[in-house]
Amino acid sequence: MFTLHKKSAFTLIELLVVISIIALLIGILLPALGAARKTAMTVQCASRMRQLTLATVTYATDNKGRFPLNAQNSNENQQYYWYQYKTLGAYLPAAETTANTSTDPNASIGGTVLVCPSDIDEAGRSYTINGFSSSGYQLVRDGSPWAGANASDDVGTFFTDAPRNSSSILLYGELHSVWGPAGDNRLYWSGNYYGTFGSLYNRFIKHGFSAGRFSGNPTESAIDWSRHGGEDELKADGKANFSFVDGHVSIYDDEGVVNHGDETSTLDVLWSDLDPKLQ
Repeated sequence: MFTLHKKSAFTLIELLVVISIIALLIGILLPALGAARKTAMTVQCASRMRQLTLATVTYATDNKGRFPLNAQNSNENQQYYWYQYKTLGAYLPAAETTANTSTDPNASIGGTVLVCPSDIDEAGRSYTINGFSSSGYQLVRDGSPWAGANASDDVGTFFTDAPRNSSSILLYGELHSVWGPAGDNRLYWSGNYYGTFGSLYNRFIKHGFSAGRFSGNPTESAIDWSRHGGEDELKADGKANFSFVDGHVSIYDDEGVVNHGDETSTLDVLWSDLDPKLQ
């Protein structure tokens, strides 16, 4: 004689409870996963900037301690910028270019370690060098690359790969990817240098962009403070990575580098050894 056993099954109420629990767990975990992803992107950005910095320091070591010129000779149509293949191309892994390096000696490099994963999707280059590192500064300070500014010795000077405050003097920063699209790859690029002859505060905050993709809609700063935790690309909020001459990378928010009350620098991040005298 066989005994039939009735199979148990989920009731509709039990199924709905399980679904509700799963939905609740997803709601709890998604923000944490999103935050973890953003943190990972910030770390990857810092890692790429460190690679770029070490490549540039190696370049300086091979060139009597001097960093790239960042200048051009309009009479001879010669350009010497840090982002050209002929400058740092040999020091970077798998550098991409905007032109064929075999036919164009001025070809620009981008992609790979030059792009922050937190930058806009169309970015081809996210970082820019401190203009006061340019070894051609004293030679061309009455013209390019300083946009015709009449510079004097009390506004800054170029530094070598062994300054007195190498752990505090910045080499690269995260700038807005403004210029483009370039060629067929439709990418946006950061500029050739940053740092103005204005106050130290202005170099970090007030000197923004109103050209390129920001034409008619200016940013509050040339530095892209929005990549890591910011909510508005135009505003100077959030955080940005900076690399230093000694090779390390640190992340700061705007209040870590400037005092908004009296519009001065905290002097935690220096543009050159002369910063304390310019305050």
